[in-house]
Amino acid sequence: MIAKPYARRGFLAGAGLALAGPTIAAPPPIADGTDATSAKPGMIIRNTVPLNLEAPISAFAEPITANDKFFVRYNLATPPSVADLKDWSLRIGGDAAERPFQFSMEDLRKLPTREVVALCHCAGNARSRFNPQADGIQWDEGAMGCARWRGVRLRDVLLKTGFKPEALEVVLTGADSALNPQQQAYAKSLPIEVAMDAGTLLASEMNGQVLPLVHGYPLRLIVPGWSATYWMKHVTALELRSSRFDGFWMTTAYRVPRGLFPVDRAFVSQETATTSPVTENVLNCVITNVRDGDTVPLAGLELRGVAWGGGGVQSVSVSLDDGTRWRSAILGPDIGRYAFRTWRYTITGVRPGPLSVLVRAASNDGQTQGERVRYNPGGYHYNTQRKLTLVIMA
Repeated sequence: MIAKPYARRGFLAGAGLALAGPTIAAPPPIADGTDATSAKPGMIIRNTVPLNLEAPISAFAEPITANDKFFVRYNLATPPSVADLKDWSLRIGGDAAERPFQFSMEDLRKLPTREVVALCHCAGNARSRFNPQADGIQWDEGAMGCARWRGVRLRDVLLKTGFKPEALEVVLTGADSALNPQQQAYAKSLPIEVAMDAGTLLASEMNGQVLPLVHGYPLRLIVPGWSATYWMKHVTALELRSSRFDGFWMTTAYRVPRGLFPVDRAFVSQETATTSPVTENVLNCVITNVRDGDTVPLAGLELRGVAWGGGGVQSVSVSLDDGTRWRSAILGPDIGRYAFRTWRYTITGVRPGPLSVLVRAASNDGQTQGERVRYNPGGYHYNTQRKLTLVIMA
């Protein structure tokens, strides 16, 4: 495990984060409807109860993912309706809170807002590619999306409440629930340092629109650079704790063998001798315009895709000879270290017939995407070099 003292280096300079005026939208009468399968045509339905929709790979042709093509992930079976949220408020307490506090939406509108461009990425994305098969939803590569999020800083909310020096974690819960009352509510904790980071937001807007219902209306957590499991939807309560939170969704689910993936900032209070919680998104890239086995014309053949992770993408490389030689792809604009980075590569000098293609990314913090599959029972963080075979026509 690569563990360093907690610091989100240069976040304000490089994350696409900007100050804005106090313009949090008032709750709309409806925010996407409850029938997401009709509101999001063309999505891949992985489950209906709980609702889990995957985006087609074509949704990532641009660095910003459209709201109607943004994946949906619920762990619990009963998301709230707009009617359920009409009297919404955000409650704050816990043994490390200076005083209990309750925010209305009107209270939140009085705080300054910020915007960040960040990837929301399910830790189980591409789980279907593990061999042997890992447990869980068999996502292909579409359990992710990159958006512009606007909201208030979580730190500003916590400072309004006040917290004691011994505050260790902040536990978040939401309004969705389970059909089985014996099942634990979905709750996640953050280290106090991450909760207080300037980039961690409670967002009420997504891509310039009021946050859609299935994406967390009226308020969701945004943790740039961290897995979507922490991006709590429909946030209703925050608990400031002086001790480690031991709920199911932290201590049992979303964990990997310790040391399996490098991290810049370890979640120290949630580490054990054998496992670590899933936290940061790992370095990765995908090809978005062709799929394995496609027959494509030689003339004008261009590969396109997106890359992300590792504190920002430095380069993407393509090999047409099984990794003997690597050629640099052209990167698109850098819109933030926690956002998608588009790339493209024009294929020339090949003959008709089968063509093996390898693609890998390198990051600003010195990582290079590797060949080894880091298998783990939960099927998290699939991030090997992408390989496919195309059939080239003259």
